[in-house]
Amino acid sequence: MREEIILYHGSKNIVESPEIRVTKYNKDFYFGFYCTTLDAQAKRWATRFDGKGILNEYRYTPNEELSVKVFPEMSEEWLDFIVACRSGKSHNYDIVEGPMANDTIFNYVQNFVDGKISREAFWDLARFKKPTHQISFHTAKSLTTLKFLKYGYRNPTGFRRWVKVAKSGGLCYTCVMGTWKSKTDTSICYSTILFSYASIERNC
Repeated sequence: MREEIILYHGSKNIVESPEIRVTKYNKDFYFGFYCTTLDAQAKRWATRFDGKGILNEYRYTPNEELSVKVFPEMSEEWLDFIVACRSGKSHNYDIVEGPMANDTIFNYVQNFVDGKISREAFWDLARFKKPTHQISFHTAKSLTTLKFLKYGYRNPTGFRRWVKVAKSGGLCYTCVMGTWKSKTDTSICYSTILFSYASIERNC
């Protein structure tokens, strides 16, 4: 059985209780709650519109009773599955995991879905592109495998820094040049971030 892992979900909101929502557009693995093992990817997703967002962190505990589909890499099966899901065809899996198309590959997939390029042309274009990772939860039972741990957010003043606040334990983390630093006084870290960059440098 697979061991527990940490997953991230980028959003505009703190999501302590994940939900499956029907949206306007179909997604790669159909409607579901999407996460990734890559925090940098989740941060980009959270801030893609206006530079602000929330990074939600969960512990995922696999359940052998669930139906799980895993695509280890981009493949013909993976491509056909995405085409079906984006075309509105549902599936019976509780959880689906596999490569997530980056912006470039996403365009190639959509062009293939729309019939603008052939299957052979898709693979010629996508062959040397590196996908990222996604895991999606499609049933209420699958969501019980996720335990909310904490959240991080891009500060409201707009400078490029993430602050991660633990749900418990009174820890505040600031990210400087890609390295997480800790501070036990959450109130100081949280209050200073609302006012000035200098205050954070001094207190956190």
